[in-house]
Amino acid sequence: MSGGETVRVKPWCPVTTEPILLVAFIGLVATSPTYQQYIYNVLGNGTLPTNTSSCDANVSDPAYQRQIKAQAETSQWQLYLTLAQAIPAAISTVALGTLSDTYGRKMGLFVPLIGGMLSSIAGALIVNFSFPLEVMLAGNFLYGVMGGWTAMFSGCSAYIADITDPGKQRTFRVAVMESAVGISSLVGEIGTGYWLSGRGVPRGFQEVTWAIVGCSVFCVLYLFTLKETRPRVDNKQTHDVSCTSHFRKCFNAFYEKRYDGRRRKLLLGTLAYLFALGSMITVSTLLILYVLATPFCFTSDLVGLLKAATGATFIMSLICIRVLNNCVSEFALMMIAFVSFIGGMVLLAFAGNFSNPKIAVFMVPAVMMFRAIIAPVLKTIMSREVLPSEQGTIFAVLTSMDSVGQVIFSLLFNTVYSSTVASMRGFVFLLGAGVGLIAAVLIGIMQYYEPKRDYKPLSIPEDMEEDSGKNIINK
Repeated sequence: MSGGETVRVKPWCPVTTEPILLVAFIGLVATSPTYQQYIYNVLGNGTLPTNTSSCDANVSDPAYQRQIKAQAETSQWQLYLTLAQAIPAAISTVALGTLSDTYGRKMGLFVPLIGGMLSSIAGALIVNFSFPLEVMLAGNFLYGVMGGWTAMFSGCSAYIADITDPGKQRTFRVAVMESAVGISSLVGEIGTGYWLSGRGVPRGFQEVTWAIVGCSVFCVLYLFTLKETRPRVDNKQTHDVSCTSHFRKCFNAFYEKRYDGRRRKLLLGTLAYLFALGSMITVSTLLILYVLATPFCFTSDLVGLLKAATGATFIMSLICIRVLNNCVSEFALMMIAFVSFIGGMVLLAFAGNFSNPKIAVFMVPAVMMFRAIIAPVLKTIMSREVLPSEQGTIFAVLTSMDSVGQVIFSLLFNTVYSSTVASMRGFVFLLGAGVGLIAAVLIGIMQYYEPKRDYKPLSIPEDMEEDSGKNIINK
């Protein structure tokens, strides 16, 4: 690696990619309840979810039967939309991440931001002009091909890694970045809930979709104010932009044995990330359907408050990292997070059995207040194991696991939810708790094989950095 390649580029302002994540996720967070409730309303012939009289109906009542049917159909539509975006995004995120290591971080961010803008415009046209629901699949597929939100998140994470040192500084900055997602959840969920409730159907849906378009346009314009932190590497390898070259570079990052146990650590960490984040994202999409039906019968404003309270867990996790980062190991922080997540899932599964189901549901975010610790801490641990020239690659691999996890767990969880909605609707959350337990076991194995020295920030030896240019497989 050339010496110039290791020099950190100082940004113009300490605040860098956080506004992109904040505004982009306000739009993304608003998209989920808006489109989900819009589909629910369309499938319910304009009577759902605003009609709450079915909460008092017995299981043989026609209103209750219509509600169950709409629940199952909406769950299936959610699955189709998720797959349409997540499958292409799993591939394009890796490609954009490796390209950003060579051509710059702004390029890796520009493509998914443009994709998000085009997708949001398509969604607004669908809602405002009552196009068939099938048209949504095309918009989601386009967004996925251009990287989706996972490529955007990967680009922002790599940007932060470029301007920070390995260790506690990077852990905190990544946690701040993740907390921007929590703040966006507070704003997006509360705002969307009250907006939809106050403006009604269909005007509320129409106005929110155009607000989502405005968020995506802002992010594209803001990107031009950022300073590039990864100048283009001018060598003959920059011309190799084939699909196989991106995956070969990912394989190189995992394949190079720079010290004992490195490959095992990267593989275990990636697998744990897949199970943990994949289940969390998929379960959160089913939460809205869960609380719209009996015995909860949440209105749009209550849905917004619940999702906002869930988003606040990112902020609580940031505070926990800030307070405990000097007291306990990174592995201990993650175990706290897993206990919090699993406990919340179990409570959510049985919330309908409480005397006041709505209060029980609102207790769930309090139990899960530390769940968001997992992602920033695990990302930081993983980023220490690769060279500066591989930061975009490792973050691309991790965030592509979000898409892979969405595909796997959307197929599993939505199928389970559709099958159990009439018998035990909360069973899917018990399944989510089980997946979280598997991820915790993987982290435990990872900790068991780790020497105690790895609890401290790890830096790659300089001689290894000099050999990073030789990472192309030629054996």
